Amino acid sequence: MKAKDLVFASILTLAGCSLLGRQGSPLVPLEDDPSIVFPEFFDRAPVNVGAPGSIHELDGEMLRALTVATQDFLPPESEDLPCALKREAQTYRIIRQGDVFFIYISENLAHCGHKYPALDSGVKYAISRDGRILRRRLDGQPEFPRETSTSNDGTWIQAEPGVSSPIEAYDNPILDGGTQSHSEADGGTGPDAG
Repeated sequence: MKAKDLVFASILTLAGCSLLGRQGSPLVPLEDDPSIVFPEFFDRAPVNVGAPGSIHELDGEMLRALTVATQDFLPPESEDLPCALKREAQTYRIIRQGDVFFIYISENLAHCGHKYPALDSGVKYAISRDGRILRRRLDGQPEFPRETSTSNDGTWIQAEPGVSSPIEAYDNPILDGGTQSHSEADGGTGPDAG
């Protein structure tokens, strides 16, 4: 086999692997519907499903939603995983509103003996009854995309995500090449004001 054929075969293999989920199943597409607003997960006390001696029933749609969220957020089960990445080291809160399951997965600090959570240790999901991820927000990620900002003079400055607006757009007297005197630039309050 030629080196060129070997490289091509490797690329096809990697491309095939990237189309599969962490455990060999197809990835669930993320729709990221900004019209979906996450409910408050901590505004009331939850019902503890793991209480000894109690009987609880979980329907298949809720179980599927929880499984989809867990498989999306956590790596596949393995003996080599650090404690904080194991499924049993997480706390799961679920709220059902109509046809949408809202799930919050967060690190259970006591399980691994930690005092403080990692910065990215939690995630919120909105998952449909049929198992589609409608929205996902990691802890620390803004709920909604940032609004377009304005310059000092009130005009809109628009840029693609990840691209900064040029600083010249802010009418900065330091960057104008020295064509304005201090009194023009600062409204007559600087050292040249007389």
